[in-house]
Amino acid sequence: LIEGQLDIVVSRTSGTAQPAGTIEAGDTFGEIASLTGGRRLATISAATRGRLLALDGLALQDVLHRHPTIAESLLRSLERYQQR
Repeated sequence: LIEGQLDIVVSRTSGTAQPAGTIEAGDTFGEIASLTGGRRLATISAATRGRLLALDGLALQDVLHRHPTIAESLLRSLERYQQR
């Protein structure tokens, strides 16, 4: 997310939607599904106007191979998501 704020909502097995936090400028989202081709784990919606940078899985892999520091940052971000 380049600028703005996004809301995160996860669906529970009971069928209810539960707020799960926000995404702020500088944060990433959707990387797991993009890299693995797996299903999305949450629904993201705009809380404010903003700007996004979108990469498909192949482009993301290329960026991560060319820029290891970005890969390290992404891994730290994924670790924070797991701790929620």
